[in-house]
Amino acid sequence: MMNACPSTFANATNPEVRKGACFISYLLKVKLRWWVLLQYALDASAIIYALSVILEWLGQHG
Repeated sequence: MMNACPSTFANATNPEVRKGACFISYLLKVKLRWWVLLQYALDASAIIYALSVILEWLGQHG
């Protein structure tokens, strides 16, 4: 986890502040990456569904 800590936090004098900042940085870099990928997948599935509805409608009325 500590390798995810930016070097700017190394200058923090309070070890608790440094530990907390490194943990937040770890969460943002590692854990939230999967959430972002999930959001992209959900967006892509919504677009694919909308395109399929449009193509189906065009097939019936075109």
